[in-house]
Amino acid sequence: MGFFSLDKKSKKINKINEEKETVKKLESIIDNEEFEILNKGYYEWKIKNWQQLSKKSSSTQFKIGNYKWKLELEFDNSSENNIGFVSLNLISLNTINIYAKFVFCIRNYYDPTCIYYGEFLSNYFSKKKSSSGSENFIRKYELFTKNENLKKSIVDNDRCIVGVYVIIYKPEKEYCINEVKNEINNENYEVLNDGIYEWKINNWDQITNREYSPVFSICNHEWKLELHNRSSEPYITLKSIDVLNDIFAHISTKYVIYIRNSENFNYFYFNQEDKPFCYFENEQSMFSQRIYKSELFNEKGNLNPCYIINNTLIVGVYICTYKYDEEQCKNELNKYVKYYGYYKDLNEGFYEWKIEDWNQLGEKEYSPEFMIDNHKWRLELYPNGIDNRNYISLYLKCTDRDDDPSYHICAKKALYIRNYDDHSYFYCNGELGFKKQSLLYYNRKNNSSGYNQFITKSELFSRNEVLNRSLVENNKCVIGVYLRTAKFKYDQHKDELKEIIHDNRNFESEGFLEWDIDDWNQLKRGEFSPKFNFKKITFGRHTWMLQLFPNGNGEANENYVSLYLKNVTFEEDIYYSPTSHVCAKAILYIKNCENSSCYVFDEIPLTYYSKTFNSYGFNKFIKTSELFSNYLDHSIIENNRCTAGAYIRTYIQNEGKSKEFSNIIKNKLSNGNREILEENLHELKIKNWEQHDKSIISTFVVGNYKWKLEIFPNNGNDNNYVKLVLKNLDVENDDFMLICIKSILFIKNIYDVTYYIDDNDSFAFLSKDYNSISFSIRKDKLFKNSRSSTKNNECIAGVYIRIYKCEEDLDINEIIRYQEGHTAGRLEENETSRVQGENEMRNTGNQRNEKMKKDTIKQKLETPSLVISLSDFTAYEYDQLDIKKDEFLIVIDWNYKDGWVYGHRKDNKNEKGSFPKVFAKICKEDNNESNISKEIITPNYRINFENKVKQLRNESSMKIGNFETLIFINRENLYNEAFDNIMNKSASSLKGRLKIKYTGEEGIDAGGLLRDFFYQISKEIGNPNYSLLQYSHDDSYELEINPNSGIAEPNHLDYFKFIGRILGLAIFHKQNLSLTFSLLFYKKLLDKPLKFSDLEYVDPELYKNINWLKNNQGADNLCLTFEIDEIDCFGNHIKKELKSNGSNIDVTDSNKQEYIDLVVKNKLYTKDEEQLNALKEGFYEIIPRKINTLFNEVDLKYLISGINEIDINDWENNTDYEGYNKNDITIVNFWKCVEEFDKEKQTQLLIFATGTSQVPVTGFKDLQGSGKIQHFKLKRFGTEDDLPKSHTCFNRIDLPPYSTYTQLKQKLLRAITEGMGGFEME
Repeated sequence: MGFFSLDKKSKKINKINEEKETVKKLESIIDNEEFEILNKGYYEWKIKNWQQLSKKSSSTQFKIGNYKWKLELEFDNSSENNIGFVSLNLISLNTINIYAKFVFCIRNYYDPTCIYYGEFLSNYFSKKKSSSGSENFIRKYELFTKNENLKKSIVDNDRCIVGVYVIIYKPEKEYCINEVKNEINNENYEVLNDGIYEWKINNWDQITNREYSPVFSICNHEWKLELHNRSSEPYITLKSIDVLNDIFAHISTKYVIYIRNSENFNYFYFNQEDKPFCYFENEQSMFSQRIYKSELFNEKGNLNPCYIINNTLIVGVYICTYKYDEEQCKNELNKYVKYYGYYKDLNEGFYEWKIEDWNQLGEKEYSPEFMIDNHKWRLELYPNGIDNRNYISLYLKCTDRDDDPSYHICAKKALYIRNYDDHSYFYCNGELGFKKQSLLYYNRKNNSSGYNQFITKSELFSRNEVLNRSLVENNKCVIGVYLRTAKFKYDQHKDELKEIIHDNRNFESEGFLEWDIDDWNQLKRGEFSPKFNFKKITFGRHTWMLQLFPNGNGEANENYVSLYLKNVTFEEDIYYSPTSHVCAKAILYIKNCENSSCYVFDEIPLTYYSKTFNSYGFNKFIKTSELFSNYLDHSIIENNRCTAGAYIRTYIQNEGKSKEFSNIIKNKLSNGNREILEENLHELKIKNWEQHDKSIISTFVVGNYKWKLEIFPNNGNDNNYVKLVLKNLDVENDDFMLICIKSILFIKNIYDVTYYIDDNDSFAFLSKDYNSISFSIRKDKLFKNSRSSTKNNECIAGVYIRIYKCEEDLDINEIIRYQEGHTAGRLEENETSRVQGENEMRNTGNQRNEKMKKDTIKQKLETPSLVISLSDFTAYEYDQLDIKKDEFLIVIDWNYKDGWVYGHRKDNKNEKGSFPKVFAKICKEDNNESNISKEIITPNYRINFENKVKQLRNESSMKIGNFETLIFINRENLYNEAFDNIMNKSASSLKGRLKIKYTGEEGIDAGGLLRDFFYQISKEIGNPNYSLLQYSHDDSYELEINPNSGIAEPNHLDYFKFIGRILGLAIFHKQNLSLTFSLLFYKKLLDKPLKFSDLEYVDPELYKNINWLKNNQGADNLCLTFEIDEIDCFGNHIKKELKSNGSNIDVTDSNKQEYIDLVVKNKLYTKDEEQLNALKEGFYEIIPRKINTLFNEVDLKYLISGINEIDINDWENNTDYEGYNKNDITIVNFWKCVEEFDKEKQTQLLIFATGTSQVPVTGFKDLQGSGKIQHFKLKRFGTEDDLPKSHTCFNRIDLPPYSTYTQLKQKLLRAITEGMGGFEME
């Protein structure tokens, strides 16, 4: 037993020694260089059943240096070079990076001397490269060959031992960097430069959602990193600074972003997905790489502590830039021509047209023809633009197959212009491939597509200071196109037709009507034949048919096919009103039955189908012979078969989209040779019709007059009728005003143009005694069926008003007839009535003296009115009168000319002339300067105001965040989309850099778009037609909350919160709104205590009476009680007790103060509390409540709205010049011209230059632009032939050097007049 134990011990010692020898041998094979060794170890995998090993087998998991590993054997690796070999790999099972060197061996199970050693290997083990080894470790037959000396083989008795010796080193930075560099595949492209940047973050736990690195330089370009570390999917963004500053620069790169421990390179992470090319350019200045939370973050969502030491970590980036050549250019442009979805037979082509001398180009130039996808093409260049000489225009035209009416090509294109010698410096104008509008269809009617305003001429020649490049250099450039075509998919002709008819209207329904014709020769000729010639279909609410004449409709159309679309709804539905219309567009077509790209079409424009006019189409749709002509192996009619069809789109007529309905109405009015001053349509959308048992009221302005439209659902006591009443509010308070109009009142369906109108076509003369027009209709007409004027309990009521100039000679007799011949309550034969003049005399039997009537009317036409001027006005024509704000004047002709009145000064009849009607406010003789509210802005006030603003903006919550919030808005639906965008975002997200993007418009918001948005939304918010706000009283255009807003809009409180946010955002982002509220509104918003004098803002007449009561004795004689008259939300007069049993308590001198207090409380506090609270909620989400202690109501008015008084001297003194000085003749003439402009023209110029009509209360020195103070600037630009050009983002006008005053004035007037119709961005 003892001998046995000794032998066993001896064997164990021998084994240890043998293993040491093996390790020593393995260690000697490894070249350690001078790296610091962290750990090392040896492992043996004992294999006892070699023959049972699978093709790929692994050892159990083992540890060396506290790291987990395993070995993997593979036989006959799939590579051809490895057949007959055994492959051996070392696999890291660790999540961190490990730099190691290792050696494999394989030996006899029993004899360590029978061993085979491999070569030493090294690897930087990472998650992506977790395996490393030898594919040709040893040949299989060598494992079984016996050693001549030992007489043994490595694999003996199906056993052997596989070993590995591993040395783990402390990784050096260069190895980490090499790992990063190895992530990038250069794909045989020429590398220009590469570089590494590392950003050390010292306060990881304190950084916010978004953190920015310093700007750094790599590869001669400037960059910045953005870390987004708290989102559900963290990522790091690489941003190019260069391309932001140059819209033509393009940088081709590949890059790797990594995160590492600041001291230990073992803890090193990067996203190991493939790294594609990234093309940095102005519209895509940044790219992001994701961070996988499972790899980098622990279960609690925090960064793995291995990567952080002392709250510090490193974020790095390796950037490699590549030479831009034609192939790289195509790679970048691919995003414009890429197809999404299934398309067959894609073909593409790339063509460049070299311009050798730009100055030699004519007005229109053509490139040589070139071929792409067997089609001929050419580029069309207009160096001076088509409709704007400041731009070039560029088009791609298909020039082949002019003889083929049926060809259709589906394509995507990218047009570009580049530097002659540098492919990386170019400008491309195109739609990205994923956007629907990127798909183009070329056909016989539309064989060209491109851009009227491709790029400005000035941008072609502007030289980048850093890159020292311009697009056109030495008068040379290259214009190119990248085109990709695709074969039509089945039924793709439908997509093309939809694109042709595409518009921004709200459509009711759309559909395709297709009629498969199986035997063309069997179609009857000439006469209409339902059996063969019609195909009938119903979609939406309408029924349609096609009518086809194979040999033309009539002799004049022989040899042609005639094709028509007929609406038969009116024939089949007896309930349709004869006044009903169907508004529709349609495209008629005939196509090959099998080939969707072989067809002919023609478009029927927007048309109104009615019972009388129910069929539209084409007498000469196509020559019959062309249907059978063979083009590219196809004809439209093959084997006597084809398909006739129509794409039909019907439209909804709703508020804001009523132009066509307006045309229907206005065409019903004749003018009688009278001069039209102004006309307009007003509509009121009525929801929940059945809940309105009392009147519904809407106020609005047409022709500088205020009007009220009132709808009585029950027409007083007659429940069988609905009544509409139009009143003019201006004539009610003026004994001498007379307005001549024609009007049409109507009720119509909200979804279509089913309508009922008052078709009276006579003149009405509105005055204080005859101030209303009405119209009644039976209810059964409105509700008789599903296509009635009211649907879903909704309808639209409205009026079309046309205002005429009053002419004394023509009007006196006609006014008399009007007053005597129109009495209330007259019903027409068609059961409608037009009741003119609610206050007309009820007894027409009293005969008046004819001369007295004429004299009275003549007096109304001639009697002067006392007015007070609302603004300064400087005359610029010989017949005009200079006036000053708050000056008293006498108007003797209210209709002098359109928008103008004629009069003289109150105290000097000899000083007379015309001035704008909008500046004249009617007042009574007892008015004096003390009655007129003045808010005088003195120099001291400006200083104090500026200090208050600075204090407000020093608040931490008023600092603009270091992030960007982009809001997309469609101008056609600005109010609703602004509501959705603003209300769907948190208040904090709106406090970043706010950027506006208008759908379908080009341009980057550098401040001008934001300013334009606030200007446009001001007009929408201030529109009383939304029923949220109303004018504070009849003589004011200041706004206040409509206490009855909930009747017209159930969600009104959400909209008031929205308005509150808009007011707050305007202050926060230093924008002015072009609307004004009453001072009482601002006091309420600031939570200022209200007092008796505030009553004047609400009801000036009541304030005057109460003030008299307050300061005088004799209340006992006034027969007042503690009960007041009020008008409810439906316009009805009601009694309201101010206190319990108030109707029975008389007001006396002893209790009048209580009466006054209760009246003031009732008027000032109880009307709009719910709406005001919602508005405050939105306002104070943006603005800190400290504003209450800093600002009063006047301050807040100026802070929100600025002022619309333009001080020309202040403007001129705060103007900067570029290329000019203030003594240049062009500049001298410019300011002379501005001074001579009237206020309207000055305001237009201000809007043209800045995008807003408002000026900061502190003057032009604080004019805002691009999010900071930016003075107005005049820049020298262009030649005398050019128009001035504005850059509203920068408050700049590019002013050509005009040599004469007349030339400058004409050009400037044209620019500001034409520029007011839209908003153009540079």
